[in-house]
Amino acid sequence: LQDREQRVLSVVEFDVKSGTMVRELIRKESIERGGVNLHVADCLHPLRGGASLLWASERSGHCHLYVLDDKERPESLRQITGVRGSTTGHADGEVWEWEVDSTDGGMVHEQRGLVYFMGNQGDPRERHLLVASLDFPGDGANATTTTTAAALALSPGGVRRVTQEPGMHTCIINNQRTQFVDPWSSLDCPYKTAVKDLE
Repeated sequence: LQDREQRVLSVVEFDVKSGTMVRELIRKESIERGGVNLHVADCLHPLRGGASLLWASERSGHCHLYVLDDKERPESLRQITGVRGSTTGHADGEVWEWEVDSTDGGMVHEQRGLVYFMGNQGDPRERHLLVASLDFPGDGANATTTTTAAALALSPGGVRRVTQEPGMHTCIINNQRTQFVDPWSSLDCPYKTAVKDLE
């Protein structure tokens, strides 16, 4: 839900039978009119049968992904990309914070505990396909997630770049989360499209 002045954005849970609101799960506020961007709501995706949520937020000043581990506990919201200390050095040595550009339900591989997304980590003039670990803490049934993250050298808050060629990538992942179509181009390379394996 968002107010007309775009100062408040809330994720709320409703009872579909009664139509009444059960609880507010996430709330974002800004003192400035139009200060809360609505596009981050496109990243909302239920996890673990609706017990958890994937969410994007600009609360750090840059758009990054968060997981609400337990919708019964709003304080369980934790950042999974762009955590402190994960800034990326620009080519000229200047350190800057990068942004998540987009993700959707088709880019979440929940069985392997991974989320794929587009972002500009590495260079603000580029867009790449990246992967991060969902890393559900305290989940005894999460051995597969831990193994997958370890195999991809992903620590909590860690991000790995999937596309390697410099430039602007616009990736579409197949339903099996095994391959993706990668249309991309750069100043030095004309527009190309390739089908690639995710790993």
